[in-house]
Amino acid sequence: MNAVNISEATEMLFDTLIGGQAQSDVKPGVRQLKREIRTVYRSFPELGKATVPDADVSVARRELDLNLAVVRDGTVLELNQAFNFQVDNPAKTRSHIDSWTLKIDKLRQEGGKLKYNDSSLEICRDHLSVTAVVLDPATTAQRKNYELFQDFCHDLDVTLISSSRVGEHAESLNRQLSA
Repeated sequence: MNAVNISEATEMLFDTLIGGQAQSDVKPGVRQLKREIRTVYRSFPELGKATVPDADVSVARRELDLNLAVVRDGTVLELNQAFNFQVDNPAKTRSHIDSWTLKIDKLRQEGGKLKYNDSSLEICRDHLSVTAVVLDPATTAQRKNYELFQDFCHDLDVTLISSSRVGEHAESLNRQLSA
């Protein structure tokens, strides 16, 4: 095997040792997913008006990491967060899952507050929907975390939806807000 340059040599070595093409595409990330969710939500008239991006929620003096909230007439209707299971560090993903789900559990038990329009809205547990939008896993290790997350979501009454179904979910929310 002869290579003209280091790049070609690396590619040849990769093909020999691992096989197939090296993946040069950037994996979809959680930031991209968050932008897509916001764009979809804003594309619906009523839902767009009710969407609060980068929702600042506190639960038991701790910050809850959220992509957005849906607020109507002073009531928090939905809290929304995006999760990427297509990551290379399953331990870090597990830590993030544990932290987020423990805060959701605390929110379900004690409530929380959303900073909104220079005021603080109490989050009423009775009308609250919590939604987790996910980029589905691609490997066995990622799937293990995803299955654990599914169990947590079930236990905590969190709506779990695939990133491919955000439009359907947003349309349903928009219909509720329009009624």
